[in-house]
Amino acid sequence: MLSETFVNRMISAVLIKHSNKLYEKEIVNSIRNITNKYSEINKEEETSKKISSKIDLLKYLVKYRYANKDKDFSIEELKSELHISKYSIHSNLIDDLCTMEFADYDIKELLEKLNKKERVLSALTNSKEIKQYLNDFETENFDDETHMIDKFESLISNVNMNIIELKKHESIKEVESLDLSGDNYDFVLNKIRESYNTQDVLHVGLKDFEKNLTSGGLENGRLYLIAGTSGVGKSMMMLNWVINNIKYREVSSINLNKKKEVHLYITAENLIHETLERIYCCVTGRSKSEFDSRINDLDKSKTIRTDITEFLRPTNSDMVVKYIPKKSKISKIESIIREIISDPNVVLKSIYIDYLDLLSSNEAISERRIELEYITMSLKNIAVEYDVPVITATQLNRSGYGSLADPKQLSESMGKFNNSDVVVFIQTPPKEKDARVDIMLNGINTTCKVVLFSLLKNRSGAALYSNILLAPEKIGDTNIYNYRFMENPSDDINKDRFFNYEELEETRTISKPPTINDNTNITINSDNAKISEW
Repeated sequence: MLSETFVNRMISAVLIKHSNKLYEKEIVNSIRNITNKYSEINKEEETSKKISSKIDLLKYLVKYRYANKDKDFSIEELKSELHISKYSIHSNLIDDLCTMEFADYDIKELLEKLNKKERVLSALTNSKEIKQYLNDFETENFDDETHMIDKFESLISNVNMNIIELKKHESIKEVESLDLSGDNYDFVLNKIRESYNTQDVLHVGLKDFEKNLTSGGLENGRLYLIAGTSGVGKSMMMLNWVINNIKYREVSSINLNKKKEVHLYITAENLIHETLERIYCCVTGRSKSEFDSRINDLDKSKTIRTDITEFLRPTNSDMVVKYIPKKSKISKIESIIREIISDPNVVLKSIYIDYLDLLSSNEAISERRIELEYITMSLKNIAVEYDVPVITATQLNRSGYGSLADPKQLSESMGKFNNSDVVVFIQTPPKEKDARVDIMLNGINTTCKVVLFSLLKNRSGAALYSNILLAPEKIGDTNIYNYRFMENPSDDINKDRFFNYEELEETRTISKPPTINDNTNITINSDNAKISEW
């Protein structure tokens, strides 16, 4: 895997004293990783004594450079150290190689080669098994062809997972530290540009809410927390978001390598059949009663899958739903994620978890408050490590019923609020008489459930946004409930009817909109329904 010529090249590179400290740092780090991975792969195999001896020398040189990283590097001091060590046999080699000179373009080329070599070694940690497999295949040293096929798929999956892990760690490593006077800012600036990139954003279908988010939608590496009272629609909100992630995906922003974009929905709250019913209604706009009638009609039931797949096809998307038992550990979530991304033909775009309070930590923690904080931090780490938005939900305590949004209403642990990037509250109106409103949708009087939507935390911007969401329920006596939330359809609804601004202003500053006349019978077109701006 490592030729003697390449090893000599690495030795000479470690001996470089370059004016650009960033190059020196990257070279030494990369060579350290390569030698460690090489030794790990070949620990049980016989390798050339000459190569092994030079690899040991490289490890010594890397260790020396790390130990003296704060000093001005001196090749003469290094030689003095070598003469009194077991590596004195390499003194002549050091004399020959330390005279090599590297121009900037040579260093950049070397760094590229080192990075590629590191990737190859990282990908082929199971090279011994691959060699054995190929040998068994060539010699027909197997009894069952099916077993050989399964073994091949497993080996390839392992290689792909190794590459994914490497890319994930490289992405984190690029921005894990910044020396403001010595480092190049390119990596960090690129990350900032990505956060402002509106071309590859995931929309949730709430246009005015999205105006408060830096990129106009869900950002990779962020944890989004939807907090709500029991039965208000937390699961329903997450399903609306993930379906709108797909529905409003711009074709121009779909990955050019044609990989299928997968949205992972993990639920410990609802069973698969319950979730499928909600997905179908939300995708098609058909009511729950219409879904029930299709289920009971053999011919019509066949269209359920067709309707959903036709929805997914234009954006080359998929939605994978996984049910897990309550109290499943975070490690179970990570196992499901690895299963998804092990397929080289897919790219993971978002992770939804229904919901946070039903999970357990990987480690035994006796105090539930601390455990919930640990779980929240773990979900944030997953968002960062896999570079996707993670969306989950949590329960509000009893003070969240019949009152306006306040972070203190989060059940059991404020650590959930502190460790999330964006926190929204969804609640029923404080006054029971405001729980439903009649409006005119497409000329038809429609009864809608009212949900108060408040943005309480926004790590990338202002958290001064509140509004009303509606869920159409009935036209007359006919049930039209389809698990969809609709943006507040008109400015004509007087928000003072739902929000007590005097009470709000006691706990947080918020701009009060001008008072307008209350009119709950409003004629609108549902296609143009949108949240009013504040």
